Amino acid sequence: MNPLLSAKTLVHRKILRLRTDRAPQFLDITPEVKQFVMESGVQEGMVLIFSCHTTAAICINENEPLLLRDMEEFLKRLAPRELYYCHNDFGIRTHNMTP
Repeated sequence: MNPLLSAKTLVHRKILRLRTDRAPQFLDITPEVKQFVMESGVQEGMVLIFSCHTTAAICINENEPLLLRDMEEFLKRLAPRELYYCHNDFGIRTHNMTP
């Protein structure tokens, strides 16, 4: 028998709820992920991290303060908060209006 087909499959799941106090903001979730993996007892496997929120992103990078500052400044220049964005105008928006 193929050992890959006979391997026991384990799934461990955890919901991590995070809040930010400004935009853009970067949060390092490495300690929480490490703790979850340790508590799961899994010795070999994969971790899948995703965000259900449409304006959040998962970024894998080194947690270097000057790099994070550069990334924050880049995002502020790319999409300034004070500009008008059609998708934020609920007077004209008709799609995906559910909370």
